Amino acid sequence: MIKYIFTALFAVSMLQISAQQVQRQKVIVEVGTGTWCSACPAVVAIIHDLEIAGANIAVIEYHISDSYENADASTRETYYAFPWYPTTYYDANHIGYDDWATYSVHLSNYEARNDLLSSFSLTISEGEIDNLVVNGSVLAEKLAAYSGGNLVLHIALTESNIPENWQGETELDYVERLMFPNGNGTPLDFSTQDEQNIPFSFNLDPSWVITNCELTYFIQDNDTKEILQGNKISLDEMASLTTSNNTLQDSETFIFPNPTDDFLFIQSNTRKDISMVELFDAMGRLVYTEVVYNSEIDLSNFPTGIYTLSYKHGQAKITKKVIKI
Repeated sequence: MIKYIFTALFAVSMLQISAQQVQRQKVIVEVGTGTWCSACPAVVAIIHDLEIAGANIAVIEYHISDSYENADASTRETYYAFPWYPTTYYDANHIGYDDWATYSVHLSNYEARNDLLSSFSLTISEGEIDNLVVNGSVLAEKLAAYSGGNLVLHIALTESNIPENWQGETELDYVERLMFPNGNGTPLDFSTQDEQNIPFSFNLDPSWVITNCELTYFIQDNDTKEILQGNKISLDEMASLTTSNNTLQDSETFIFPNPTDDFLFIQSNTRKDISMVELFDAMGRLVYTEVVYNSEIDLSNFPTGIYTLSYKHGQAKITKKVIKI
């Protein structure tokens, strides 16, 4: 009887842990490449096809031995010890030599990673662009138990649509321009708290086109090299976070409970109306809309995961993260 009770309690505890895990925000695809590499366009084509198919990915391409190489790309090349070019990793899972140009193998690696739940979530909690300086913070949260401890947060600034004639191609995409604070990342320590807010700053080169730039950020276990969660945001989206009518640090409204397994409520501390309620899933798809907020949002039939809630409070547009468990 005692054994049965222990087994039941253990099963319940494991269910609670897994219930707190969330969907993969983005699968991180890292590519070692170079404009001198005649085989590299094959991987470019595979990534393009994955994107057309709607793959939930964020891509970083580290250029080695060409004019786009930088110290951070070299650090990542040393970290993985790139065995050949092009070399591709899905959440640090390496595509083998025999399959490096096989679309179905890339697809299966992506799907395997995308299907895994994560014990972490990542959000840009604040951000602004002032001339050529990008400032912000990444909120890293541990939502469920994780046994590893040697964790780091990487933040990479990439640029796409760069005109370049190379190996029959006319442009470069997802070129890693800078990493914060460098290619080694920022250590994370969840031993005493489940949330960490990591501030970051990038100085942009005037030649980089801001509308073609993204921030890709991810948590990596340095002991196993596994990437545990990833996300991305374009610099255009970053700029929209800090307009005068849009704030992430909103003191006039709050949402509760968060995380939630059924109903979500928006509470106003003023007499201003709440309207234009929209909910987006981790892939940016609109999954719920309400012109005038009444009393609650029913999430009971929604899949477990991280969502972005947007609504207007008076004339101010508010954006918040919601976790469905």
